[in-house]
Amino acid sequence: MNKYQVTYFIGKNGARFEMIRQESMATIKILPISKRLTAKELNHPDIVIQSISITGDWYQVALAFAYIEANLQLYKLGPKRMLL
Repeated sequence: MNKYQVTYFIGKNGARFEMIRQESMATIKILPISKRLTAKELNHPDIVIQSISITGDWYQVALAFAYIEANLQLYKLGPKRMLL
């Protein structure tokens, strides 16, 4: 996910992230960026890719993945929409 998607995924005060974590019962972690950002990346955060880690049993992981995918689709419709 790019930086803007991660920001949307987290939500205001972490509300969206926490809701997905609680509903799915999965452990979700946003992995830190492992390298120092270049000037280009600092000026264009949409090209910076961040990874997430989802762990749990297969149902928890699938449910968390479905919630994340659904929220990313909402983001694509309009990043200004705030549902939470």
